[in-house]
Amino acid sequence: MIGAAGLWMLLIAKTKWIDIAKVFIGFMLAFAIGLLCEYWLYGHWAFSSYNYVFQNVVENKAAKYGVEPWYWYFEQIVVQGLAPYSIVMLLSIPIMLVYKPKHILTWCMVLFLLGHMVVAHKEFRFLYPLSFFYPFWAVISIQYLGEKLSGLEHKKWYILSKKIAWKSFWVANTIALILMITKPANDVLALNKVLLENLKKPTVIVYSYEFNPYVNGDTMGATFYANPLIHSYCIDTFLKDTAALAGKDVWIFSEFAYPKNEFIFQYGGPFFDSSRTTVLWTRLPLWTYRFNFNNWLERSNPYTLYQLHPQPVR
Repeated sequence: MIGAAGLWMLLIAKTKWIDIAKVFIGFMLAFAIGLLCEYWLYGHWAFSSYNYVFQNVVENKAAKYGVEPWYWYFEQIVVQGLAPYSIVMLLSIPIMLVYKPKHILTWCMVLFLLGHMVVAHKEFRFLYPLSFFYPFWAVISIQYLGEKLSGLEHKKWYILSKKIAWKSFWVANTIALILMITKPANDVLALNKVLLENLKKPTVIVYSYEFNPYVNGDTMGATFYANPLIHSYCIDTFLKDTAALAGKDVWIFSEFAYPKNEFIFQYGGPFFDSSRTTVLWTRLPLWTYRFNFNNWLERSNPYTLYQLHPQPVR
């Protein structure tokens, strides 16, 4: 994005060389401070921005975490975005190219997207820097569409469509706002609050995929909901021998909405029988699982906490 802004200054704005020099000096000063901080914190001279590009683009190290086609980001804008905002965000890309081709933010957006499209490994979070400019693009896009469709102002269906679209923004934003201000910033904290309030005796929590749900074991050291009664282990510890769990209270943490998808129930052995479990806590209400349109549930981290009941005595 910085390179795109520099090209815009040279080719479009025809910025004076003295002003370009001032910007360049400011950038190099900030860059030099960054290098000094890297030496201070890493303990040796490092060039992290170059290393990042070399490892992930030249050496293609990031590809081992998965690769996606060039158009993947456009799909994810619709899938992960909140409609109708996601629709406007997607439309804003071609609209800015047509309506504001010489705007500095158009250059930044296009080159930023192209740079990430050519890299095989893609993650939606990589587009986060664009979010700061999205309100501007949204306003421009709505203005452009209003001008192009102005001839339909007398049509009843068009007037009704505008009202529905306008009110849908209010509804979607209100619902999203209520959800965001009433839930924890980290959803796992809600689980740990449940553990603190409901655990009355020593309990073993078993988890899979190297994700420890118990925040007290996290390297961040978040101990607000610490509970000395909890001992958490990865399923790897018990894959070969579950004898250490016999006679103990065992809870199972799953990152999936349905037991059939949980690794522990598939490969943990007969001790981990999903038919002997009771759901103690879910991140989302169970009734929402019935409305899994467009597989939104799989993308929402539907954590589930199960209690494993003792095996019947024979």
